[in-house]
Amino acid sequence: MKNRLAEIIKRILPDAADRQGGPEGFEVRFDADGVKLYLEKSEFERFLSGGGTPNINLQGVVLRMLEEQGLASRFPNGFSLDASVAASLDNEQAEILGLPPRFSGEFKVSIRGHSNNKAFSVKIFPEHGGGQAPCSIKGALMEVGSANRFLLDQSQLQAFQAVERHSQLPEALKTSSENLLLLATLQLSKRSGMNIDLSHFERINVETAEDVGVIAKQLPDGSLELFPSVGDGYGLDEIEGRLGQLDLDERGGVIRIKNNVVILDEQKMSAVREVMNNRRIPAEGVADFIKSPSAFLDASLVNLDLGFSVLRF
Repeated sequence: MKNRLAEIIKRILPDAADRQGGPEGFEVRFDADGVKLYLEKSEFERFLSGGGTPNINLQGVVLRMLEEQGLASRFPNGFSLDASVAASLDNEQAEILGLPPRFSGEFKVSIRGHSNNKAFSVKIFPEHGGGQAPCSIKGALMEVGSANRFLLDQSQLQAFQAVERHSQLPEALKTSSENLLLLATLQLSKRSGMNIDLSHFERINVETAEDVGVIAKQLPDGSLELFPSVGDGYGLDEIEGRLGQLDLDERGGVIRIKNNVVILDEQKMSAVREVMNNRRIPAEGVADFIKSPSAFLDASLVNLDLGFSVLRF
């Protein structure tokens, strides 16, 4: 219900009960970028001058609040919200703005191929009308059939955007890393509240790397070979054999260690690149490296405060 927020706004709005004619509310149009709420230009100007209908004035207060927060932008006869903003609205804000209801059912996934296969693909289906129903996504809008429209929440939007991004990749780029990143994102969506059945991929444990540190391996000639450390509990044996999964040219990445998938965002990938691009410390420079590692590695990227151990082989 339009309850507390609506009542608070109504108390501060001027009485517009005698306003006759005109639309009852902003028109709503979804597109791939988000949602636009608009009026005929004359009606929009009337609203701006304080002459809108009670419901338009109520919607306008919410839209102006979002605009002041940098979450909505104004165009000549309305406002636009990015898909992520629309998905993040609370239920009362969405209802005041006349947006569709949320989808409260369960989602299922259809998975084709193995995660190390370039033909790997994933589709998401909502459970609706007693079975899995095909749907179409337009920004934050999910349409099921011709008559059912739902506003996605942030976790649902994240999942559909990840599936769409993956489906647009050329098959040659559907690497194991990209496939695992998709599955990891779906896991994160589930953790964030999306009611989705991920089938056997439920068993994969997804982690987000909090910091990237350093593991040093001393070679027979006295030099050091450096490896990035991507989380607690992962030793050199686990890391060394898995670095080949990472494409260092990508902004972000994912690495699979045992039954865990570790997600690396853009900043963490930059830290991994910093270590990988400075992997060898010559024997004559080892003492200086141990004394001052920040002279060899960018401490703004690599967390050198974690310390590091030198493993001798």
